[in-house]
Amino acid sequence: MDELEQLRQAIAALESQRAILGDEVVDTALASLQEKLASLQKQTVHEQRKLISVLFADLVGFTALSERIDAEDMREILGDYFRRWTSCIQHYGGRIEKFIGDAVMAVFGLEVSQEDDPERAIRAALAMRETLQDLNNELEKSHGISLSMRVGIHTGQAVVSLSGERVGSDFAVVGETVNLASRLQTIAPINGILISHSTYRHVRGVFDVKVMDPVQVKGIQNPIQVYLVLRSKPLVLRLVERSIEGIETRLIGREEELQTLKQALNEAKEQGIHRTIFIVGEAGVGKSRLLYELENWLELLPEYIFYYRGRASPYLQKQPYSLARDVFSTRFQIQDSDPLETVRQKMEQGIGDEEAAHFIGQLLGFDFSDSPHLLPVKSDSKVFHQRALEHLTRYFRSQARMNPVVILLEDLHLADDPSLDLLEMVSGPFEGQRLLIIAAARPRLFERRPEWIEGRDSWLIMKLGPLSEAESRRLADEILQKLDPVPDRLRRLLVDSAEGNPYHMEELVKMLLEEEVILRDGDHWQVDLTRLSSVHVPSTLTEMIQARYDSLPQEERLLLQPAAVVGRIFWDQAVAYIYNHSAELKVFSRTADEISQRLDQLRKREIIYAREQSTFENSKEYVFRHALFRDVIYESVLRRVRRDYHALAARWLEEMTTRSQRASERASVIAGHYEQAGENEKAAAWYRRAGEHAVTQFAHDEAVHTLSRALELTPHGDTRLRYEILRTREQVYNLQGARELQQRDLQEMEKLARRLKDDELQAEVLIREASLAFVTGDYPTSIAAARKALPFARAAGSIESETQTHLWQGRSLAWLGNHQEAAAELESAYNLAVKANFPSLQAESLWNWSIVASNQADYSAAYDMLQRSLQIYREIDDIIGESAALGQLGVVLLSQEDHEGARRSFEQALQLYRRMGLRFRECIVLNNLGIIAYEEGRLSEAMRLHEESLEIELEINDRYGIASSLGNIGDIHRDQGDYPAALEYYRKAIDLAREMDDRMLESILISSQAMAYLHSGDPETALEYSRLALQIAREMNVPFYEAQALPRTARIYFEMGDYEQAVQYYKLAIDLQQSKALENRAVESTAGLARALLASGQQEQALDAAGRVVEYIREKNLVGVDEPVRVYLNIYHVLAAGQDPRAGEVLQTAYQQLMERADRIDDPEQRRSYLENVAANREVRQLYYTLYGEPGASRRERV
Repeated sequence: MDELEQLRQAIAALESQRAILGDEVVDTALASLQEKLASLQKQTVHEQRKLISVLFADLVGFTALSERIDAEDMREILGDYFRRWTSCIQHYGGRIEKFIGDAVMAVFGLEVSQEDDPERAIRAALAMRETLQDLNNELEKSHGISLSMRVGIHTGQAVVSLSGERVGSDFAVVGETVNLASRLQTIAPINGILISHSTYRHVRGVFDVKVMDPVQVKGIQNPIQVYLVLRSKPLVLRLVERSIEGIETRLIGREEELQTLKQALNEAKEQGIHRTIFIVGEAGVGKSRLLYELENWLELLPEYIFYYRGRASPYLQKQPYSLARDVFSTRFQIQDSDPLETVRQKMEQGIGDEEAAHFIGQLLGFDFSDSPHLLPVKSDSKVFHQRALEHLTRYFRSQARMNPVVILLEDLHLADDPSLDLLEMVSGPFEGQRLLIIAAARPRLFERRPEWIEGRDSWLIMKLGPLSEAESRRLADEILQKLDPVPDRLRRLLVDSAEGNPYHMEELVKMLLEEEVILRDGDHWQVDLTRLSSVHVPSTLTEMIQARYDSLPQEERLLLQPAAVVGRIFWDQAVAYIYNHSAELKVFSRTADEISQRLDQLRKREIIYAREQSTFENSKEYVFRHALFRDVIYESVLRRVRRDYHALAARWLEEMTTRSQRASERASVIAGHYEQAGENEKAAAWYRRAGEHAVTQFAHDEAVHTLSRALELTPHGDTRLRYEILRTREQVYNLQGARELQQRDLQEMEKLARRLKDDELQAEVLIREASLAFVTGDYPTSIAAARKALPFARAAGSIESETQTHLWQGRSLAWLGNHQEAAAELESAYNLAVKANFPSLQAESLWNWSIVASNQADYSAAYDMLQRSLQIYREIDDIIGESAALGQLGVVLLSQEDHEGARRSFEQALQLYRRMGLRFRECIVLNNLGIIAYEEGRLSEAMRLHEESLEIELEINDRYGIASSLGNIGDIHRDQGDYPAALEYYRKAIDLAREMDDRMLESILISSQAMAYLHSGDPETALEYSRLALQIAREMNVPFYEAQALPRTARIYFEMGDYEQAVQYYKLAIDLQQSKALENRAVESTAGLARALLASGQQEQALDAAGRVVEYIREKNLVGVDEPVRVYLNIYHVLAAGQDPRAGEVLQTAYQQLMERADRIDDPEQRRSYLENVAANREVRQLYYTLYGEPGASRRERV
């Protein structure tokens, strides 16, 4: 047992005796023990990673000088030099890490980070150079020598041992950051200050710098960009707006606040209402931008306004009236480099009263002590302060009488106390004066001045919160305006990472530009989306967050580190578990109650939020307020410590979720912790479990990710486990339609199955290959793979696999048109599934068998099979199977011209497919819905659906789907009169169908292509293709396609003037269509027959046929027919020839239906083409206008 544990046990023993011994005795005894415990804890080495700025400075030629000067004198000179440099470094908050001969190493941000550590380091270097010049002035007089220096500064991550905790170690800081700063110093010019690009990013615009050529530094592969610091820039005379690559964004999300500020000034001008407005918000939320916009507005006002601006500085916080001094220095353009006499003149000219100028100047820290106006009060500081403050308030009062006065103050939370007192005082005597004070600050201002929260009547606290998500999206688009379009993934990254903080978003974009994730190309940018996942927290934000973290008490800092490892969402019990089981934190062991108290303190500081409900019982759940804050803290934990914390977090989560029997829900989180802990075997097991759970949730992308990680972490020698992981991932790829990835996994599975010499696995792989070949339209390969799998399935005694071999053979044979063989295979599959009691395979066999029945126009049998299939799927709660059966039911209903029923089935299936992410099936249903829209005359909607389907099919390489969508889009172009476009789409679709050797699909497409040739004036080619389509349909024994090809062939004969053949083919079509209950199509054929009979001189028969059609169309809508307008046109001609009065009624109906269909076409040019280029449509309009006149100009149908 170590000393720490002994102390803890002794303290616990004393506490347990408190009731017997009494508080006084126990407290006395505990005092020394607790003191010793605290001492041991303090001695414990605690290291962390953090962002720091390292300064290396060295004297030039010191060795040569030491040979010319006496050793004792040299020691004195060196001591004076070190004292001066130490003073400069410490003044700006740096810590001397070590002296090395005549060199010094200083670290800024070692113990407590400040947001401006890089700026402090450079200012310290400039001050060191200035003090060296002062020393040289003395040395030249005393020894006739002068010294020179070189400085190198770099900002970056390093491992640090904190002050007060360093035991047995000479170095507090180690890492590449230290080495690079040292190397920059060695290549800096004499008396030069050389900084890295990392440091420059933090101080851009603050100093005058010279861009140097990139330099090659030892230990770093590529040359690095460096900058030579020349001097500090003079005081800026106006606020500078942040911008990226010259892009100035519009004000977003702060319009209401800006209006409030403008209104306050108007009230001050017009009504003499004095206001002091505090703009309060966290760093980066837009306080400075709001002041910038206000200043721009002020400059455009016609009247003159006295305008003052000042900014508080963190390293001047201990200097009295430093903020007030900045206000006057900015107003009167006083530079730090101005001689004192120049300062005096500028103050006198600016204030206009010599005495007031001297009193105020002395108060602000300018040395006007020799002024005769100050002599009477020189010895009485109280009187001096009173007189100086009176002059100051009188000055502002006189200004406000002449013109409105506006004072803008930035970073008020960093102001010195006397300046805050002065602000409070000035806000008093100006009631009724035209004065507006606007001060921007962070919330911690009110920790220093809590009484200000109540304020006074003239005070207003304007709180700025984060931008809303919608505002953040607008800001992202503004910043990225050179990207067209802005990728959704990039926009989401910025919005999620910035969490409503504009500055965070800007810095993220700057980092993406610098790291060439976003590539500049003049006014057009491009983004490398493949590199977005590697985005980290920009160092400019790290510095800001680290400063906030370092300002916390040590106990709270130590608590946040394990919390950050648990995740952005964490639990007090998880933190307690890590805290009390980690070797790193053992010395700081705390009870759960103590940890809860500390977390409550952090909640009050608004670093974390407590959630109302916790995922785990008896545990409080917290969330880091900002994800970036959590990320920076996480990165501060040493990697070896991180691994320990991750392992403990995984074990705690494993215990908690196993207890609740819901471990699968947190499997990916547990896996991630084990992976970060380096326990790959456990990580792989949990990733596999997470992937399998994701599959059940239809979260396919997540499933692929976790299964892939499981595979990467599984040893290559574990063949069976790798096969099982691949099997699950291949199934996900199948659902996603990722065919190339699916094929790759199947190839690997085949190798593993052979290596295992497992018949069942080899049968399984071949069955999966049959499935893949089927969905890609390679039916012969599908059949061959299924037949090859059969002997393996039988050898393994797997009836399930044997059933599937018959199922895939039957399915592929059906699509090849071999209906008899297909039915036999599917019947075998069904019987085996029934025998072995595999309900899922029973249902699958039935709905595939229904396809064969449907192709043979046995819709009743198909419908019955599908109803039985649906019943089974619903009984076993198989949503995927249910949705497939619903889709096929829609096809059967559509074939029977039941559009409403088909639509309902398709829409139900589509909803399920999208919910499950089944992209292959989603595009099938989209295509079918597009066919319904097409047949109902909603051509624009049909085009949208087919194009949406085609996009998915191209992405997943669904060749059959691609060909179908291309053909359907060709149909729409044909119907709209764009015959060249139609023929091009048909050509592409037919080529693809022939590549797949899919003759049924080829028949459909050739038949449609024939009609496009007919409409474009080439009836001979049209007849050739139509007869070929009819031949294929008959060879394949698909009555539905034959019933479509017959009337089209008849129509072509009619247009060629061969009326006898037209009559013959129309009669064949009507017989077939009526036998298959295709009523609408039979009516369309009857209308064509009536026209052909009329043309062949058989007017009586023609009128009889036309009469039957008229009676039908009075009762029912013509949907699902090729050319509904031509049906009416044919009947009109027959009735008009027989002088039947119904002819006019038919023509009016034709015209009305034509214009209604035209109104459903959104694109004006396509609507014009539909009305003017399609012969039947053009003829109907001409006949209508001849008989009834053209409609009014206001009517939409005018083209």
